[in-house]
Amino acid sequence: MKAFKTMLTVGLVFVVAVSMALTVNGCKEKTTAPPVVDLTVPDDIFPLVSGRFIEYNGYLTQNDTETKIAASEATYYTKWSIGTSIPITAVFPSPPFTVPSGNGVLVRDTTRIPGIGLTFRFTPVFVKYDSTTAEYQYLTNLGLFYRTFAIRTTGTTNTRADSLRFIFLAKPRAKIGNEFTAFDENFSGTVSGSPATITLKITGKFEAKEDLVIGTTTYNTYRVVISRIISLGATPIATGVTAKLWVVKGVGPVKMWLYGDAENSGHFRTMTNKNF
Repeated sequence: MKAFKTMLTVGLVFVVAVSMALTVNGCKEKTTAPPVVDLTVPDDIFPLVSGRFIEYNGYLTQNDTETKIAASEATYYTKWSIGTSIPITAVFPSPPFTVPSGNGVLVRDTTRIPGIGLTFRFTPVFVKYDSTTAEYQYLTNLGLFYRTFAIRTTGTTNTRADSLRFIFLAKPRAKIGNEFTAFDENFSGTVSGSPATITLKITGKFEAKEDLVIGTTTYNTYRVVISRIISLGATPIATGVTAKLWVVKGVGPVKMWLYGDAENSGHFRTMTNKNF
């Protein structure tokens, strides 16, 4: 009987001990910290190193869509050659344009357009890079926008001549997922025959990281999308994507979709070769 009492006492002590352990520890759930997501974008996503070039194949697309123009890939070829910083007026003398002052790095876009034989079309692309803020700008032509909405110099009936404008192509320090403003300005124009104030706003966003296999190499790319919105007052009257670029640290764009418009076809391009 004594032995039985001893065993009962030991058993009760064990149960109490286990119960206390469960009381102290059993209510705690094991937690795992969520993984840290790196949303940073490197500054040097398009090094403007003179003498470098990148070659692309691709095809034409219909207006501002991603629809391929049939058979346009047959002879399509593009080469981007990076030059030196030169005055913008060296390529775009005034008139007919009012040209922004200052210099820019000239990137020579030489493209063989299908349907016109083996003729190459040269398009000058001026790019500016601010090493302090890591912001990229490029010179674009707002001519179609000006013509569509009869843009005038404010307070006059004179057509604005400054259709060559710099907009921001990329602001890496905005990080992935955050929208940045590339251009935002009000214009005096005409809508349905009546004078109106029209706003052109262009925004950009690094949407995501994306691994792309090009040839035999896997590139860690950052996909940036540029979009526009044209508004009459607070009412949007035209929206759309204008460009998608997949850029790589230390390299530049390895894939791009440059959307067209009512006057020009778009371009889809994938890198095939580079000299660095």
